[in-house]
Amino acid sequence: MRSVPPTTIKDTMIRPTSLPAKLPTAIFSVLGDIPVTMCHDLCEKKTAIGMISFRTRQIEVQTGLAKETMWPTFFHEMTHLALNDAGTADVISCKQQESVCNAMGLYLTAAMQAGYLKVATP
Repeated sequence: MRSVPPTTIKDTMIRPTSLPAKLPTAIFSVLGDIPVTMCHDLCEKKTAIGMISFRTRQIEVQTGLAKETMWPTFFHEMTHLALNDAGTADVISCKQQESVCNAMGLYLTAAMQAGYLKVATP
């Protein structure tokens, strides 16, 4: 009988990959694609580094952010979109929505860095 070597912690460690330098220019939505634009003055206009407009159906992300900030911000705004399109945004409080969006932004970015998630453009 052949013996199987034990798995070490080193064998199971996540090996980080570099995050892409650019965001996609549009993302899928069940209600139609959503443009994603980089905005130079978002911080001055809204004191935010990311924003989604449900009226114009567009995501804006502040330019000049480090990739480690830009991607969680993008995924945060994308989660707002998913909650809104699924009809759940009006049944949970704003504070709960922000918590869910923050968690998903960080989780999806970590999954991308670990190589488990890739963003593709059509």
